[in-house]
This record gives sequence, C-alpha cells and structure tokens, in this order.
Amino acid sequence: MKLNERVFEKLNGTPVEVQEFDGRTVEVFLLDDYPDILNEFINKGKFAVWSSVDGVNYRLAIEKGYYEELTDLYSTKVNKVWLNFWDQCEKISSNFSKKIVLPATLAVVVVFIVLMALNKQLGNVGTYLTLGLAIVYVFVVLVLRKLTTNKINLANSDALALIKKDLGEANFNNLLEKQRNYIDAYYDAQAAKAEEEAALADEASESVESEEVSDVQEETTEVVKEATEVEEAKEETKEE
Repeated sequence: MKLNERVFEKLNGTPVEVQEFDGRTVEVFLLDDYPDILNEFINKGKFAVWSSVDGVNYRLAIEKGYYEELTDLYSTKVNKVWLNFWDQCEKISSNFSKKIVLPATLAVVVVFIVLMALNKQLGNVGTYLTLGLAIVYVFVVLVLRKLTTNKINLANSDALALIKKDLGEANFNNLLEKQRNYIDAYYDAQAAKAEEEAALADEASESVESEEVSDVQEETTEVVKEATEVEEAKEETKEE
C-alpha cells in the first residue's frame, strides 16, 4: 500500500535497523534526524510514521526516545502484523473505488446524459430528477465511505488484538502504559521548554528596552551638560 510517499522520499539516510520478511523490507529511521518531518508529525500526536511507495519496501520513522522506550512494539513480529493490516486497507479501499464508486459514477453519468437528452420533453421534471439523482449519489457514496471506514477500523482492532496475543497481555498492557507515560512526559518537556524560551525572550526584550532607556538618559544628560556649558560660556563672555 502506498503511504506517505513524500516522507518515504525524504528518509534517504542510513537506517538504524532493517527488517526483511515475506519478500518485503522495513527500514527503521529516527525522526530526530529529519527535524521537518519530526515537527510535522509530533504536532499531530504521531511518534511513528509508516511510509511506502510500492507496498513492498517500507520506511518507518520513529522519534528516538519513543523507539528506545518501546522497541518491542516495532519488532519484526509486530511489523508483520502491521504490513498485513496495510494490505487489508489497500484491498478495502480498492474494492470501494472499483466496485462501488466507479460503477455508481458511470451509472449516474449515463442517467444524467439521458435526462439532458430528454430535457425538452421532461421540462422542469428533468431538472428535479437531475438534482435528486445528484443528492442520492452523494448520500450513497458518503454512506458507503462510512462503511468502508468502519471496515478499516475493524481491521485495525483485529491487528491490535493479534499484536496483544503475540506479545502477551501483561507485556502489551505494560507497553501501553509506557507509551502513555512517555508521550505525556515528552509534551510536558516541550511545554516547559517553550515557556523557558518565552521567558528568555521576554528578558532579552526587557534588557534591550532598558539599554535603550539608559542610552536616552545618557543622551539627555549630555545635551543638558552641553547646554549648561554654553550658558556658562555666554556668562563668561559678558563678564569680559
């Protein structure tokens, strides 16, 4: 299945791990080596990103600390399950497009052409039929898309159940707890870092403003001093 093709192309460095099975390859990269991708997906709450351009060769990018903390979640055994899940997703999506959307679209186009050809005979009725047809088509596609999404969600649940079985329930639950704790700690650290940077920026701004005020005060003092000296010089001239 094609996934995040743009990300796949950008992950062109040396992988930290390579897994080969069932005629396919999974290369594991650290997201930290690609700051733009890291920021993009971390902001979406994703610490691991799958990508592929052909459904055979996959590149998996994972945030470094997350990978070190949860290595078992990305073992060969687990990744086999995920690749099978991606295959299921592709099959479901393909069936939706080829067996539902395409035939329905062709049928609607044919009926639309017929209605247009009979427009003079049907008059306003033809217009109403055309609008009704368009509404029904959109409604049906949305309903079927929802059903397709439900199938993918069910396949995802089955994949998670299989991973849970392979890893053992106790180990799986422990990994989920580690996952939650790591994500919470990561975002807390990010928030603290952002606050610290904001505080430093405020301090720097205040320092600049203080220096500017000081410079103005010094300039004012110099002006007053010069004015005083001029006045004193005038007085001395008068006395002479």
